[in-house]
Amino acid sequence: MGELEHRLEALHPGRMLDLATGRGGGAAWLASIFAGDAPIVCSDFSPRGFRADSHAFGERRMLPLVCDGGALSLDEGTMDLVCCVNSLHHFPQPGVVLEEMRRVAAPGAALVISEMHSETSTDAQATHRALHHWWAACDRLMGEYHGETFTRAELQGLVENMEPAELLVEERHADGGDPQDPRLMRWLENGCDGYLQRLRDHGGSEDLIRRGLDLKQRLREKGFSPAPRLIILAVL
Repeated sequence: MGELEHRLEALHPGRMLDLATGRGGGAAWLASIFAGDAPIVCSDFSPRGFRADSHAFGERRMLPLVCDGGALSLDEGTMDLVCCVNSLHHFPQPGVVLEEMRRVAAPGAALVISEMHSETSTDAQATHRALHHWWAACDRLMGEYHGETFTRAELQGLVENMEPAELLVEERHADGGDPQDPRLMRWLENGCDGYLQRLRDHGGSEDLIRRGLDLKQRLREKGFSPAPRLIILAVL
């Protein structure tokens, strides 16, 4: 457990919200820090957002809440901790989402943002960034907003604009592994093939198809490693 998690643990939050829960990674991370059965409100814009991975943090702790992240159906000042993991770049107006997170946070509450950022340091990490930006462009073409990754300064600036009483920023890198692990390569290539088929079915996406084919070749040549991410803790 890192310094940031220890600082979070010391806050002893009673009411927690995981914004844009998706597969449940953020909620699982909160559950790993805070033992016991304290409930975690898990919000997503659609019931389909609550995916099967919820067993990773114990379904009994999960209180699903279907609502827009920019207009949470929660009263002002009701949460002691509000968390958004790997999701802020999915909102076209991230500043609005952060203000909504602040609205539902109680005085002295903590806001946590965790996002991969675009400032990679290896070819394999740059593959992750390039793939993510391609996936995002494909999603936008097909009607779903998906933004590119932030820079470190952009992410930190968004939170600093809220003028928190305390700010803690940590950069995390995934444990090293084989960037050309055959199973990982197959999984990623299959994912690329799925996007390519959707693009062909959609039509009008020749440039993105060529870009996807180039990325498959890059995967074989450079491999893949997770991009670095920032975790930002703001105490209000």
